[in-house]
Amino acid sequence: MVKLVLVLGGLLAVLCLPFFAPFAPNEVHLEALKLPPNATHWLGTDFLGRDEFSRLLVGLRNSVFVGLVSGILALLMSLAFAFGVLFAPKWGRLGLLGFLDGFLALPNLLLILLFSAFSQRGLGLLGLGGLLSLFLWPQMAKVLADSFREIATREFVANEKALGASKLEIAFLEILPLAKNSVFVLLANTCAHAISAEALLSFFGLGLKVGEASLGNMLNEASQAIFTGVWWLVLVPGLAVFVVVFTLAWAGERARA
Repeated sequence: MVKLVLVLGGLLAVLCLPFFAPFAPNEVHLEALKLPPNATHWLGTDFLGRDEFSRLLVGLRNSVFVGLVSGILALLMSLAFAFGVLFAPKWGRLGLLGFLDGFLALPNLLLILLFSAFSQRGLGLLGLGGLLSLFLWPQMAKVLADSFREIATREFVANEKALGASKLEIAFLEILPLAKNSVFVLLANTCAHAISAEALLSFFGLGLKVGEASLGNMLNEASQAIFTGVWWLVLVPGLAVFVVVFTLAWAGERARA
């Protein structure tokens, strides 16, 4: 529980980062184009003179928000599916697991790119988070379904059934507390995957709206800076993606231990 509070507290702190931005993220300064890091612009400026530090703070907030929305929605769908498999009759359980296996066989990344391409104006934060959750929940559901079925075979669960406990009581008072570590690990990994996917989609212009600050959009805008010596435009968002994803993966591994 302490680890969960720390991680969620850190993510919520990231959502508050834009309040500390010294400039508006889209504020253009034509007299300050491509400035290297200095006392006024701590991480330099881009090709439009926008402050890279301010855009980083807002970009982190937007990317982490997408990751949280995607992770939470995927978790809710996975829990509903896992409990459905657990309490369904045999024919229903086989049908649900067959549907899940078919879903897992789909090329998720290609489908995400396809659905994103239909949005002519780019996806919003909630839209992108919802889209990613639709393709990330099956992996989580598969693990949770197996974990819940293993816990349900234990003797104390049979005792609770014999004492007249309802399915909801067994699910939320007996099974879910024992699986909390697995749930946290899956949530952290799903958020990390969603942030990576947002960066990839936005890099190719298929994620958040063009011009909206996010780690992927910053990488997209910096792609032309690789061979022009404007190294900070590439280093800053690339390093930010690595740190965020690595931190979430590390938190998941620590919870597993």
